[in-house]
Amino acid sequence: MKKKMTVLMLALGSLIAVTATAQDAGPIVVQNPVPTQAIPVVSNDDGTTAGGATVAHPVITLPMVASRDILRNCALGQVVRGFRAVSATTMVTDRSYVEATGTSAEDVLDKLFETEIVYSLINPEDVVTGNIWLYGTNNVMVFYGYAQYKGVDIANGSSPQYRLWMQHIPLPLWGVESAEVLIFGEDGRTVDRINLSVNNGQPLFQEWLTGATNGMLSVKFSTDGYIATFWLANPKQNTPNVVGDKASYVIDGHHIVDRSPSMDLALKFVEPWTLPTILVRVTTSGQRLILDAGGLVQEGGGTYIEKPTAVFITRADGTSAIGEIPVGQTGISTISFSQIGDYRLWCKFSNFGKPGMLYTGPRDGKGSVGPELK
Repeated sequence: MKKKMTVLMLALGSLIAVTATAQDAGPIVVQNPVPTQAIPVVSNDDGTTAGGATVAHPVITLPMVASRDILRNCALGQVVRGFRAVSATTMVTDRSYVEATGTSAEDVLDKLFETEIVYSLINPEDVVTGNIWLYGTNNVMVFYGYAQYKGVDIANGSSPQYRLWMQHIPLPLWGVESAEVLIFGEDGRTVDRINLSVNNGQPLFQEWLTGATNGMLSVKFSTDGYIATFWLANPKQNTPNVVGDKASYVIDGHHIVDRSPSMDLALKFVEPWTLPTILVRVTTSGQRLILDAGGLVQEGGGTYIEKPTAVFITRADGTSAIGEIPVGQTGISTISFSQIGDYRLWCKFSNFGKPGMLYTGPRDGKGSVGPELK
């Protein structure tokens, strides 16, 4: 179907009336298109359909994030209004644009091209630029298009054709606080994150992201912070697993003798490099610590385990020092604590853990130790 528009051009001082045709823009409407709305499915925790039961967050499928054609169908149905405007350097006109409302992109485009834009060009060789903007219900531009042509071309019977492209398409989700696309590397780890704009609770999706095999859409809902994810290549809803991150810690060179009902507490270790420190948590008056500590010494081409000669003890809060306890020839110390509380211990060695000298060799490849002084 072709529509007519009248273009008046003033060339070399004379007014020339030119009638030209412009083909309708917009794709053909398909019969029985794939559903483009989010499909809520009531499900159990294991993903099976519940027999009439309801859950707080129904499962949703988003087929449009997997394929450009389905996304385009979704976008075409969202359009409710549009604008078409023309401009040129020497254009003279009372009105250079038209607007229309409708129920779809095709409906709006038909109305935009049915309306004539009448103008004159002082110089028919000037380039005329036409622009089209199509908007959805939330004032989001879902399509943009343009055409460029010369006024003289229309006078010679040429028919300009506008070409339109999808922009940011609102997905059929509501109440969304934030949305992003996660990009995964070959090892399955996240290598990048693309934040998506959110308009009135709807995430805005981009055409070039559709169907990516290593991409995942993640949306967070504003009501309770619920997060749903969708693989772009297979957009069925997933819910991230809730993980209790119960972990432990180790401080290099440090040992903890934790609370215990036993009267005899035992600690045995050999440190390879670092002078050790110890925390003892005493819960009963008279508890004893049996300490068998050692440090690995490399000397004279050999290696041996050195036992400490003494153990120092202080309150954990640093309020008082208990003193120094010599270690016998066996290298095993038995330390009795008369009061409940936390105590810090460290060992005295003859050779283990001796500090060395700081490096004094070249650092900048030119033989100097540090920065050049001027």
